[in-house]
Amino acid sequence: MPVIDCTTGEIRNETPEEAAAARPTAAQAWANIRARRNTLLAECDWTQLPDTPADTTAWAVYRQALRDITDQADPFAIVWPKGPTE
Repeated sequence: MPVIDCTTGEIRNETPEEAAAARPTAAQAWANIRARRNTLLAECDWTQLPDTPADTTAWAVYRQALRDITDQADPFAIVWPKGPTE
């Protein structure tokens, strides 16, 4: 039976039991979320430099939303903030 992986969007042929066994624990999901968040923060560090041409205020709001990502209750239903250029 085809199953869609919610984290990657990949379609796999597996039983529901196999899909449940492959699902990460909440702790693993939070670790993955923090890793992605940290990468996204690092990628936009340049926006906070004093000589940047970017809108530093808009980027600061986005960066704070990334920091607050772990305030969400369900690690399997994270709503990621959109960056100022998106």
